[in-house]
Amino acid sequence: MLLNTGDIRLAALAEGEDLPSWNNGGQILLGDNNGLEVKTQSSLLAVSSRTAWAATTVYAAAAFVRPTAITDLSRFVYEATTAGTSAAAEPVWPVIDGATIADGTVVWTARRRILSVPIDSGYPTRNLKVMTYRGTITPTEGNFPIEEWGVADSAGLLLNRKVTAIRNGALVKTAQEIWKVTLTLTLENP
Repeated sequence: MLLNTGDIRLAALAEGEDLPSWNNGGQILLGDNNGLEVKTQSSLLAVSSRTAWAATTVYAAAAFVRPTAITDLSRFVYEATTAGTSAAAEPVWPVIDGATIADGTVVWTARRRILSVPIDSGYPTRNLKVMTYRGTITPTEGNFPIEEWGVADSAGLLLNRKVTAIRNGALVKTAQEIWKVTLTLTLENP
């Protein structure tokens, strides 16, 4: 689905504006949320759809939370890898996959849930109403269920959001694999 933010950018392209941020520094975003696509969305939902952290709350092992304040650039959720009760003040959340933080008696582990994949050299390609983007996912990245994707410019502005289930469920890459992700967007008249 082309998002409202994408409509605005495409209108600028149609009027002849050069948008190098879609070429140099653009990115493919991959996330793990399968919530409905809505034109007013401005980011993937992998983080924003999670339950916000709360003070002095009992959390079971394997519970997930997100920070109370999130932005379109938020990429991590946090898993309780040691059950317990959260502190009175929110921790400073780590932004390295697998990093841990103690919070009261809970230990949280950072889990990347939105991956930014740089667009490969020579991409995007354009042919009339067809734009093709390609990126490379290294073995250590993207090892979570991938259920949503979009193309963003260098500032993180999302052009589109697509929810898809592949292989009878979420697409999961193993840590040994290198993936080439190719996305083709075709603009059609309504």
